[in-house]
Amino acid sequence: MALKKSELYGSLWQSCDELRGGMDASQYKDYGLVLLFIKYVSDKYAGHPYGAIKVPGEVLKDIKNVHLSVYPPAGRVRISAPRRMNLGTIRVFAISRLDWIKQQQKKLRGQERETSRDYVERESHWVWGKRYLLHIIERDGPPSLELRHKRMILYLRPGTSEQKRGEIVEEWYRAQLKAAVPALLSRWQPLFGVGETDFFV
Repeated sequence: MALKKSELYGSLWQSCDELRGGMDASQYKDYGLVLLFIKYVSDKYAGHPYGAIKVPGEVLKDIKNVHLSVYPPAGRVRISAPRRMNLGTIRVFAISRLDWIKQQQKKLRGQERETSRDYVERESHWVWGKRYLLHIIERDGPPSLELRHKRMILYLRPGTSEQKRGEIVEEWYRAQLKAAVPALLSRWQPLFGVGETDFFV
């Protein structure tokens, strides 16, 4: 996805006005924000008057605010935005956060990473801070996974590929997180004074 500067200039006012929401225009000083955006883009792309401004992918959801996330290990960027926001507004928001995005990506690249998993016998896996050794049992029937003492037992059909093993284990991890989140929400929502919240894993 790319945005030309000419398109950016045309949508700045509308984008700033939408970001302002219900705040009084005199307080928000959106004319100053327009100038700041123009200066930022001009400085960022000096010498490239028609350069494409690449913006990370976005997802429209039934939420109230814009959320920007940078995911390990490679620093993939994702924006979640309310459905009411137009694409121009989302692009301007992304551009305004480019420096922060690059800082987060730099931090992620500098972090030590666990070695990649092969999903083989006696390989170490961690669940809620505890170490388990993988034990693979081949049998006919649907795949499943269970924890028993200090072992993570993975039931598979004979000949299951390494990639498929990884998918099964990752889906199991996702299911554990989804099961744990509701209790955490019910505990912390009253403390923060917030109501029901959608969550995604």
